[in-house]
Amino acid sequence: MKKQGNVVRKTKGILILAVVLLLTSGWLLTVYSLAVDKDLQAQTALIQSAEEFLEDKLYIRAVSKYKEALTGYQTERNGEIEKGLLDIYKTGGMWEDYYDLLESRVSGERAGAEEYMILAEHFVEEENPGNGVVYLEQGRRLFPDNEELISI
Repeated sequence: MKKQGNVVRKTKGILILAVVLLLTSGWLLTVYSLAVDKDLQAQTALIQSAEEFLEDKLYIRAVSKYKEALTGYQTERNGEIEKGLLDIYKTGGMWEDYYDLLESRVSGERAGAEEYMILAEHFVEEENPGNGVVYLEQGRRLFPDNEELISI
């Protein structure tokens, strides 16, 4: 009878510990979700502010807001924001920044197949075909089914 009482007490203890762990993990998940939502909202507000600058063709101010949104917050939208920043650089004629960001995306393996092609063409035009070939080969390796990369 004593053994049965010990088994019951141990089982109760394990169950209580499991419930406490589940409740704690639930609270931690809730707190994390709230923090991520706040970051996403703040990042979205910065992008909306940048879009207002873009309407007035104030590219440098828009770039500043986009950069703040990228460096200040790490959310799932960062890739999308980087693409928006590329568009601003291209539209505003900020070519050095444009190619620098492309290279950063490629080195971080966040770039798409088209970005590898753009960099390859850029280096060929800049009379540095060696670097162009390197980017082309990287793109082919990462996107083996992309017909445009293969055909070049």
